[in-house]
Amino acid sequence: LAALTNYCGSTYQSWKGGSSLLFWRWNSPTLARDGIKPYIKQRLPHSKAQPRIKNAEEKDLIFDKIIKYINRGYLIICDYKSLSNFIDYFAVQKGKTDIRLVFNGTSCGLNYATWSSRFWLPMSGSMTRILSFGYAVVDIDLGEMFLNFPIHAQLHTSVGIDLTPFKQQLIKAGIFQTNQGEKIAARWTRLCFGLNQSPEHS
Repeated sequence: LAALTNYCGSTYQSWKGGSSLLFWRWNSPTLARDGIKPYIKQRLPHSKAQPRIKNAEEKDLIFDKIIKYINRGYLIICDYKSLSNFIDYFAVQKGKTDIRLVFNGTSCGLNYATWSSRFWLPMSGSMTRILSFGYAVVDIDLGEMFLNFPIHAQLHTSVGIDLTPFKQQLIKAGIFQTNQGEKIAARWTRLCFGLNQSPEHS
C-alpha cells in the first residue's frame, strides 16, 4: 500500500508522492519490506536532542522540508513519550533561497551505538590512478536515494525528531490535533542522511 501510494502520487519528472522499493509478496520477512537488521554494538542512546533554528525565516524553510517528508511517508507522527532518542537536525545554506536539512546521528550518540562497514576513498588521487585514456567520470545526484529503504524496527524508537517548534504549523496543516499533547515528535520510517548505516544498508 505504501509503495502504491508513493508511485501513484508521483509524476514523470519527479517523485512528488515519495518513492519506495517494490518487492515480491513473500510470506517470510524481506529486506526490501522490513529493512536490514542493524548491528548494535552498545546500548542505544537516550538523547532528547533539540533542533537548531536560527531565525523565523530559517524555521519556515525547515518546515517546508519536514512537511514534505511527512507527506511522503518518510516521517510519521508519534507519541512523544514512545521515542527514547531524538536526532539533532539543523539547516545549511543551499544557494541563496534554499537550505539542506542535516540530521546528525553522531551528536545524539546513535552512530556510536551501531556499526556498519566503511567504504573510504583515501585520497582523490586514489580514484584518478585507476582511470585511463578515454575514461569518463560522472557525478550523479541520487537525491532521496537513502529514503527508498526502510529502517529496521529495532531502531524505530531511536530515530525520532522533535517537532515541537513547528506545532502551530502542523496544527494549521491538519497533521496534529491540539488535544494530542504539548510536545510533538515524529520518527523516521526510512534510512536518513546522517546515520552511519545508511550508505551500506541502501
